[in-house]
Amino acid sequence: MNYTTGFFASRDVGVHYPLFGRYEARLKVPQGQGLWPGFWLRHRLGSSTAEVDLMESFHATDSGTIRQSIHFPNTTGRNVAKTSVPIESAASGDGDWHIYAVDIRQLTPGDLTTMLFIFYMDGFETLRYTHTNAATITAGDLSAGWDIAFSYYLGGTYIGHPDRDLGYLPHLNGGVCAQTGAPPANGYPASCPTAGTWLAPWPSTQFQIDYVRVYQPT
Repeated sequence: MNYTTGFFASRDVGVHYPLFGRYEARLKVPQGQGLWPGFWLRHRLGSSTAEVDLMESFHATDSGTIRQSIHFPNTTGRNVAKTSVPIESAASGDGDWHIYAVDIRQLTPGDLTTMLFIFYMDGFETLRYTHTNAATITAGDLSAGWDIAFSYYLGGTYIGHPDRDLGYLPHLNGGVCAQTGAPPANGYPASCPTAGTWLAPWPSTQFQIDYVRVYQPT
């Protein structure tokens, strides 16, 4: 292929951040099929214990929006809370700057069995979830709870090819149209709806990060 995937995380240099606090980044998210930018947190024991997705973009299925979600695969399950947030009118290429954040709090001081997650975009609350089975997550060192990760995946099961077959996800459920979730008519990808979507505009597409900030409660 003429493209590859980018990924970096604080865990790779041995750095973890507090379990409770606010995590925030100012990002410019690219638009185009086959692009999957993400800003997320992984628990120090791994994403199978807890994963917090502050921003993911799936252009082919839901252009002009981002998704925010929480996963606790080992206990409660995946996608225990999620939302889609409109960010701007979809346009080919790089989008606008937005601030994505999550507050992770103790619901009651001293109680480590319950956690509160509050997501934001540009200062507006977008999702709130109370986790009542948090003992596994809060066990251990509270000053080293999360690994901050950024990813920019190109091509794959949920996002399609960045340079061909607009509107079609060939590796999902044997091949489906991105906007309908149904197989294309007569197995022909060109029959899939494509309104409001486009292929990734090469080579100028970028996932830009202005800053990343972590705030601790007093």
